[in-house]
Amino acid sequence: KKNIYFQIKDIKNTTYLEVRTPYSTSNKELSNILDSNIDKIEKIYNNYLKSKEARDSIERDSELLLFGKLVKIEIINSKNNLINFRNSSIVIETHLPFTKELKEQVREKLYKKQAKIVITPLVVKWQNIMHLYSTNLRYQKTKSQWGSCSSKNRISLNSYLCLLPIKLIEYVIIHELAHIKHKNHSKEFWGLVNYYLPNYKELREELKIYSKFIR
Repeated sequence: KKNIYFQIKDIKNTTYLEVRTPYSTSNKELSNILDSNIDKIEKIYNNYLKSKEARDSIERDSELLLFGKLVKIEIINSKNNLINFRNSSIVIETHLPFTKELKEQVREKLYKKQAKIVITPLVVKWQNIMHLYSTNLRYQKTKSQWGSCSSKNRISLNSYLCLLPIKLIEYVIIHELAHIKHKNHSKEFWGLVNYYLPNYKELREELKIYSKFIR
């Protein structure tokens, strides 16, 4: 049985349908694949449009996502450069104008701090449940992926995981811990992920909504 994958992609403001098939697939076979999967492709495209709409409207200038919830940003004109929580808001004391660049600087500092406070205990929790242990855990901001696991079982997590709901953070953690046992995306790998998260496919789709923040 041939493995066929469909994905909608935006490249230079143009939307494309990417179809992945085995190298030996002929043009005639490809045409038949497209014809027989037209309903599936339409569903994928509609989900893409919903996801894109959600991404484009998910956060306003005066808000910042923190663990899946929108938190209001309050600016206080001050010579200090401080970030604090006050009455469920993020209070920024600064003498600088509140630009998109400043907002991203605030986001990066806040997420880096919150990752160690909130995400690290979740990693420990799932390591103990799965009996799979990383040799090292680190956080860094990346623009390509939410997490990775090296050949030596070192796990790196994107500090921007802090913008996600906890259920999606746990999906990423389980995904990377599963790579300690399976260094690929084989049937056995997804079987292990499915054992702990039977709804992982839904979570993986929901995760795409937040991809704009790391690209």
